[in-house]
Amino acid sequence: MFAILGSLCNLFAQAPLPSGKAPFQAERKQTVHEGICKFEKADLTYACGSKKIVFHEDGTFNIISDGRLLGSFYFFIATPYAYWQTNEKAKKIVGEYEGKKIQVSKIETNGETLTMEGVAPYQKPGETVLAGTWKIEVRPEGKGRLAFHAEFTPPEGLKAKDSGMFIGLKNIKAVDAGTAGRWTPGSKENIRNFKPTTITLEGVNPDDTFMVEIDSWSTQGNSLRLNFKPGGRKFTIDLGRCFERTTVKAPGGVDFLKSDALILPDRGRNLLPNPYFADRNQFFSSHRYDNAAECFSTDSKFGRYSLAKGGWHRFATVPADPGKYTFSFYAKGKGDLNYVVRSVGSGYEKMHDKYINSPEKWTRYEIPFDFPRASAIVSELRMPDGISIDGIQLEKGEKATEFEAPRVEACAAGDFFFESGKNIELFFELSTLEKNAVGHGETSIYNFFGEEVFKKEFSYDFGAGQYPKIRFAPGNLADGIYVVKFNYGKDAPEQFFRFSVMPFLENKHKTARVFALSYRGHLGTAKNVSEKYLARLKAIGIGIDGHASQMTAEVLAKYGKYGVIPFDVGFAGRTSSEGIQKLFPELGNIPAGHTWFLVRNSELPSWSVKNYGILPDYRLVGGWNDAYRRKFMEEIVKQVRKYPKRFAYKFGSEWASEIKNDPHYPDLYAAYREAVKNVYPDALVYEAGDCNMDIHGGVAEYDKFLTRIQDKTKTDFASAHTYVKDIRQLYPNFRAFADMTKKHPGYENCRMAFPEGMHFYPYAVPAWNTEFVCWMGEGWRGTVLSYDLGWTEKLSAAYYARCWLVFLTEFERVWCATSSAGNTNNFAMDPALTPRAFQKIPNTLGVLLGNPKRFIGDYTFAPDTKCFVWEDEKGRPIAAVWNEDAAVDAGLKDAPMARMNYAGAEYIDLMGVRRKPKNDGEFPVSPFPLFIRGKADDSTAFVKAVSTAILNDADKLPCRVSFELVNPDEIKLTLTNPLARALSGSISILEKKYVLAIPKLGEQSIRVKLAKGIQADKLTKLKIPYECTMDGRIVKSEFSFTCLSVKKFEGDWSRIPVVKMTNRCGKDKSFSEADFSAAYQLAWDAKKLYLRVSVTDDVFAPGSAPGYRWNNDVLQVYFDTRCSAIKTGRKSYDDDDYEYGLMPTADGTRCEVWRAISPDIQLTLGIAAPKNGVIASEIPAKFTRTKTGYVYEAEFPADYLLPIKLVKGYNFAFGLYAADRDNGNGAEKGLSIAAEEGSGCYNRPHLWPVAVLTE
Repeated sequence: MFAILGSLCNLFAQAPLPSGKAPFQAERKQTVHEGICKFEKADLTYACGSKKIVFHEDGTFNIISDGRLLGSFYFFIATPYAYWQTNEKAKKIVGEYEGKKIQVSKIETNGETLTMEGVAPYQKPGETVLAGTWKIEVRPEGKGRLAFHAEFTPPEGLKAKDSGMFIGLKNIKAVDAGTAGRWTPGSKENIRNFKPTTITLEGVNPDDTFMVEIDSWSTQGNSLRLNFKPGGRKFTIDLGRCFERTTVKAPGGVDFLKSDALILPDRGRNLLPNPYFADRNQFFSSHRYDNAAECFSTDSKFGRYSLAKGGWHRFATVPADPGKYTFSFYAKGKGDLNYVVRSVGSGYEKMHDKYINSPEKWTRYEIPFDFPRASAIVSELRMPDGISIDGIQLEKGEKATEFEAPRVEACAAGDFFFESGKNIELFFELSTLEKNAVGHGETSIYNFFGEEVFKKEFSYDFGAGQYPKIRFAPGNLADGIYVVKFNYGKDAPEQFFRFSVMPFLENKHKTARVFALSYRGHLGTAKNVSEKYLARLKAIGIGIDGHASQMTAEVLAKYGKYGVIPFDVGFAGRTSSEGIQKLFPELGNIPAGHTWFLVRNSELPSWSVKNYGILPDYRLVGGWNDAYRRKFMEEIVKQVRKYPKRFAYKFGSEWASEIKNDPHYPDLYAAYREAVKNVYPDALVYEAGDCNMDIHGGVAEYDKFLTRIQDKTKTDFASAHTYVKDIRQLYPNFRAFADMTKKHPGYENCRMAFPEGMHFYPYAVPAWNTEFVCWMGEGWRGTVLSYDLGWTEKLSAAYYARCWLVFLTEFERVWCATSSAGNTNNFAMDPALTPRAFQKIPNTLGVLLGNPKRFIGDYTFAPDTKCFVWEDEKGRPIAAVWNEDAAVDAGLKDAPMARMNYAGAEYIDLMGVRRKPKNDGEFPVSPFPLFIRGKADDSTAFVKAVSTAILNDADKLPCRVSFELVNPDEIKLTLTNPLARALSGSISILEKKYVLAIPKLGEQSIRVKLAKGIQADKLTKLKIPYECTMDGRIVKSEFSFTCLSVKKFEGDWSRIPVVKMTNRCGKDKSFSEADFSAAYQLAWDAKKLYLRVSVTDDVFAPGSAPGYRWNNDVLQVYFDTRCSAIKTGRKSYDDDDYEYGLMPTADGTRCEVWRAISPDIQLTLGIAAPKNGVIASEIPAKFTRTKTGYVYEAEFPADYLLPIKLVKGYNFAFGLYAADRDNGNGAEKGLSIAAEEGSGCYNRPHLWPVAVLTE
């Protein structure tokens, strides 16, 4: 029997807009922790109240405060054969070291001291193993302090090319190094220091602040770099102010309520929820949701159901401390099964075999195991058909105790996926194993934003074998993802359920083809698919899937029935030298350390060996020739004909540059395309691009590919994978990719496809070394923690929306922008397809932007925000607005409010629900995109209003301030307004105040006289403070840059000042001037830029190999032609940079100029622009040996410096680096003119001094 009491709450008819309140900004109430760091040996953790440092088995560690990540430590080692080797994910050596990667040889604890040691390979691939050694030792050193000793020792007689340690910073707003300077993570001006320094890392939350004490360090990107030194480097981390815990230590060392606003119900002795399958779906995973089968039988030991289907079955993820545990279960049947226990983050996994021999009765089996460290336990049973399982239990200890289950449990009855506009009725069954269970409970329902929409009390009185139903009728709820909470008081653990409400889509909207769920091109032939799964994809608006596998005609027909396109299939892959040797053993010895392509058997999964490899890389079998081409095409035709026609056929996805840069790669792709079209003439065939969409990565590579195939063949999609750690970089990358295609005839409006990308996880636990945005195994390896909805999962939903909105800015061109939510366990929670928050995102976007008429434009109205505007099918303007401030994303800072002058707009939240602003025109700008819809045929007024919106965020200026040198004693400030509204205010600089009136999308310039002019005979470092007042806020900052004056050349070098190069860089910085020193002269006229560099060098080591001899005695010359890195803050090459190398010949009689990098051809000579990666014979150069060294001379014609203009007053950034090899294996030392002490110039245009051309 049961009874329901209570009343209905607000049904969200025009409810207020969500507040945007930060969830992790609560005031601290605990007392200060006075103790020292306590070493928790089993966890490799030093804990100090609310803060801790958690080491991982690879030698990395995380610095954590209240569950928030503050810093991630790793080191790197560069050798002559591997420039970038890190200890991230390093494995422990088992048996003999094979010399492949950095590995761990020892983890040792002695009292409070932790020591980790390992090795790093130094040999050339394929040669005898040669290794250096590394060591990290740490021990407590008083209150909150840890002393570190870190060292790296190369093999005897050798040196490291480069090495260092990094602490990647997260949730840190500033770095204060006292007299050495103050720095904001991500800013272009870095600090480098070689004196003992206490560095304060200020948390966004003040309680997160900590210190690092070291005598050799620098800032770089978003990291603090610490330097190795011979004999070892000592440094100290002081965790600063820590606080006492207010609660008992949580299992696994993580308080999810504090760190993720996620409730994990307490458990009893049995740590597994739903232990007798009272609910057939909760906390149960049958491995793949797209092909789930009924797994339960009514022949049970305890309740109503038992698990009776063979497969790989996973249960709840359980946070756990290190120690001894026992997994037990009741079984009936006969056969072998495996229990696989793994951790979610520490890399632990172990398989236990158990033979079941009880065909007639239920028999209990138990499996004890040791769990190595604090993390979370994931339990998996791999079982054949013919065995039934019931009564699963996970508990502490070495023996199973009496089976325990909650006193009362609710079970979802029916489908909790509801269509909009209908009255919601939720049915549950209650279950117990007790003879009689009597009590009271309360049920609450919360929406995505945590707002309570329904509450009721209920009572129960029933016994085992009875399953009374409970009905809740919250009525006509607004669209969204909802959480149902059952609270039984002390009688049983809390329970959570989810349901969703949304319009069911038909996948007939135009943009359905943009929203892709997963990529699964590696799984072999799909012979079945769940129609329930496809129906869900259709209803939520997923109209396409990413890289797909081979499929039978029946499976393809089912996809077609639900309007979902399996995007592509491919028949060629790539593998390592070891992999190709296994697949083609007849080839004999394969050169080590390379990547090869192969034609593969598309019917088999990628981990297959037998019958998988069909045809190896032509480079292994005599090279590219007519015979190979014929054989290649024959095999591709065979693969294409095996199964029905597919939507698209891919080639070259993420293949290594050594394959794609081969001269015959365009011929190979052309042959593939021809082979496919021989079978299906109208097939869509495309080259699938790079592993990223970076401007100098995937964008540049596809640009090169399109150029190479011009007049040879075509691609039906331009493509790349869109992985990016900082999703704020996605939009500029995407714009660069789309704009790149427009340069190529025939591709101005071509289709674009992005079949892999995003990769956002529902949980991220720094203490367990799991990341939120990642794709190389660093993410969540577990199943469901709780059916509650935490901040990380909500933020992942926002990220999916933000990415898809970027792609929708080119909705006419984009097909298949893959979320990878199916790959990251962020789509569904169980076989019932219980929704993750993700499921509402394509639905909301499909409803609001399913058939847009046009994309109007980017009308972003403030820094760290985005505002895109479309016109929908009814002629209504609709803006998507969100915040990109990292502190707001992290839940540490309230979303700022904005206001605009437009009456009567509709405000629609991320769940697709119309909301009401407190005051018309005011709205929060939060991480979760808000949609603002104007009136039909009113786009002009709407765009004007939204583009002139005012954001109330006192920390930031709404404009960008940059500078250029006009004369040696005068600079010009340029204030650029990126907003679609005018800005007014003032700026005070060098004791003068200037009035500002900056037009919308325009700029204002101000000339400012310097107190002391810059010089031509040395680099001048300027620091100019300023104060800017605008939009009611005052921001203080400074210009900090290095510059030089370049005089006009009249044919006489004696009249051109000589500038010494004094910035020592490289591994060896202790050399004398007699060993290596240099000075340069730079001059110009209307036709050329002239460079002369005199070098003292005791050993001449020019090298003789073809190509770029950068690792020998060489002079590297760099130009940022428009100072774009300094102006925009970019810290790497972009599309207007040059890198030239002046290389002496082996006999020292000539100088060859190597063009390594040059600007986009649209900025230079167009199609007449010379190529990169070649000798630049059009640049005159001279090399002269002297008694003490040598002299480089070069004359750069104006055409090969474009878009630099050789006129008085022009500014460009100029970098210079002279390398010295001596008798070593490479250039161990060098001199540069980079603005940062100890830094070279390669790929660091933000550090190159600004040159101004003067008379």
